[in-house]
Amino acid sequence: MANHAPSEVVGDMPTIDLTPTLLSLAGVQNDAPFLGEDLLTTGDRPGRAFLNHNHNRNRNIGMLTGDTLMVLGLQKTAQYYRRPSRGSDAFQPAAADDQLREIERSATAVFQTTYELYEHRRYTLEPSASPAVVRSVASPGALWRLP
Repeated sequence: MANHAPSEVVGDMPTIDLTPTLLSLAGVQNDAPFLGEDLLTTGDRPGRAFLNHNHNRNRNIGMLTGDTLMVLGLQKTAQYYRRPSRGSDAFQPAAADDQLREIERSATAVFQTTYELYEHRRYTLEPSASPAVVRSVASPGALWRLP
């Protein structure tokens, strides 16, 4: 197991970041195609969280970044919200501006990319990497074979 000093990661953290972070904490170096990031190496960049819900059968998806919530709906609809601070849950509708449109483009890119990868079964390891062999950073001589 790798030695890491206790630390706290503050901010919006989606579950897609858990696996890369836990592997890093365990000292495992890997080449898996994770969409998430190791939270121990992201620095002070603002976090983001991905959301989905089925409110009134609308199947909305969204991205939360700092004080902004971007909601993408069916038929290419977009709704923008802001809150006074990260600690607040009081979101208010917001008019589109350049910053919100950029967040909309980012959210669309993430959701479209993951959909395309999944739908066309392109989210895989390279054939030469199967079965996956993972080296431990804590014990570089140790190899772990994953099914």
